[in-house]
Amino acid sequence: MPLTRRQQIAVKREVAEGQKDGGFTGANALLVFDPQISDALSRNERVPASPSIGRTSDTLGRSARQFTCTMDFNGTTDVTVPIAGAPSWGQMVEASGLLEYDVKRYALTSVTGTYQIGEKVYLSGSEDSEYGLALDNLTGDGNLLIVWLKGAAGTGTLVGKSSGASGTAGASAAVNHGFAYVPTSNKRLNVTTGAWSGGPTLTVGQALAILDSTTLAVKGSCRVDVNNGSFLDMDVSVAHGRLENGDILATAAAETATVSAKPTSIATPSLSIRSNKDGLYRDLLGCRGSFTLSGEAGAPLQFAFTMDGLLDPFHGDSAFLTGGAVSQVLPERLLGAKFHIGVGAVTVELPLRGIEFDSGNSVNMRPDARETSGDHHAELTDRDPSLVVNTDQIPKTAFDALGMRNNGTPVRFGLRYGTGIGRRLVIAAPQCQITEVGDEDGDGVAGFALTLMPRFLDDGVVTEEGDNEFVIAVTS
Repeated sequence: MPLTRRQQIAVKREVAEGQKDGGFTGANALLVFDPQISDALSRNERVPASPSIGRTSDTLGRSARQFTCTMDFNGTTDVTVPIAGAPSWGQMVEASGLLEYDVKRYALTSVTGTYQIGEKVYLSGSEDSEYGLALDNLTGDGNLLIVWLKGAAGTGTLVGKSSGASGTAGASAAVNHGFAYVPTSNKRLNVTTGAWSGGPTLTVGQALAILDSTTLAVKGSCRVDVNNGSFLDMDVSVAHGRLENGDILATAAAETATVSAKPTSIATPSLSIRSNKDGLYRDLLGCRGSFTLSGEAGAPLQFAFTMDGLLDPFHGDSAFLTGGAVSQVLPERLLGAKFHIGVGAVTVELPLRGIEFDSGNSVNMRPDARETSGDHHAELTDRDPSLVVNTDQIPKTAFDALGMRNNGTPVRFGLRYGTGIGRRLVIAAPQCQITEVGDEDGDGVAGFALTLMPRFLDDGVVTEEGDNEFVIAVTS
């Protein structure tokens, strides 16, 4: 007799969207809660003109599958520096449009002012080319954790954009002090090739045809985004089709090179997901998704993921995967937290009863009649993140939430909690708009439900670069 409680979930990063990269193994098993699968099969009704008012059989159309689950917002299994193992939820948020960065630790001396969690920090004289986001507060000399978003993490005077804090930054620690996840609008593969014939005369931004190595037929196309070395190592975005080991890349001038190794997904990967419910397995392919991250004071925060993908028609009876070990790291509770909202140079600590962050992704299936399911993969097409903070009603003189909403005042958000290396958790947003201030009753205490909308870091210097609206991190 099959039991609902006996379930196993396995997740694997794809190289070619919508195709399993080999089979699942025990190493792909993932610890989740409340997993659910739902299928969507479209049907085309056929109601012919006939003496009978009956109907003929419908024809089947496109088919898709959705997977939902919750996961703990927990730390890593690695509790020493350097922190080598990414958190178990990392690949799920990457497939939801976030890019993984290492966390750097800067030793700062001659510090004046206070660096504020969530604010932009940059090297003096290089505000637009060498900057990151602070992942903690720092007053006086000490160490500051930073996710570095652009340029080299060099030395010099480190300036807090909002706080005006400054200090002398020595070389950042070479070892990794955690993992940070920041939005990306890119979907990239890293690809290596053999020597190019006839050149090449490539440039970043150039389009390449993807040719089948046997027939030389055009099977897709891609764009060169980053040249990592003589165009033999490139980061590319696939425009259509799939890019696989052995394929041939060709320029419009018929310069060609053969892909020499299996490409690696480095930004917004698609996932294959397997659900095995007490012996019956079902798979989703080409998945991407969206998530919320929420919790209340005294309880762990949890992700709620919604992943959309292709319905794999192959299913069957199978034993559970063995040989792996899912992360059993207990989540930190939302206690002893540092919670700040910053306005200009000022940062305010507020009571925190609860929080809900929504990545706000739009996910759409990409139709393709060449595929048996009618779709090629799931695509992220838009992002509109939001953050609801449950706090007490604060006097206007301390924090004028209503005035900030009415005037569109930009604010920063920063939350840090947890203890121990690899167990300190951060959610921060450098620039938000307060769009709603809702009244609520917190067990008899007058409260506010503040809705904040994380937006581009538009500080008069970086105006349209984007992909810096928020950061979710686990640090030392």
